[in-house]
Amino acid sequence: MEAKDDLSVILRGRKFKKMLEHLYESLRAKYGLRQIEIDIMMYLGQCPTDTASDISRALCINKGHVSQAMNNLCVSGYLNSYEDKNDRRFVSYEITDKGKLLIDETNVIKETINLKLFKGISKEEMKFLERITFIISDNLDHIIM
Repeated sequence: MEAKDDLSVILRGRKFKKMLEHLYESLRAKYGLRQIEIDIMMYLGQCPTDTASDISRALCINKGHVSQAMNNLCVSGYLNSYEDKNDRRFVSYEITDKGKLLIDETNVIKETINLKLFKGISKEEMKFLERITFIISDNLDHIIM
């Protein structure tokens, strides 16, 4: 396979998604969660004050799916939800201790993934990759918005 074909496969995300599904399989089984719920918890571990709309936008997931997953996470005890005192249309979320344990486990898996995925890439190459990734992400934002 040519390098250009490899890039196309990687940019489509299928190979990466397959790897993530495999690595998070035991975590999904252990906690009885769907991948979307794990993805949301990982996101909230980095951005705990973001709203469901923010999560939907950042993860490119339908708002309805995010809301349903957030509700499931509340029912399962990973999140607490609170109505905004000034505007009841808005809901705030707080990560519970149970949720923090889940996030800690996802971070261990994420570190393992990063060590394997970026093996053999120098710091300079990593900085270049981050810059290119930012540009591609920005281009995608302009295309889909």
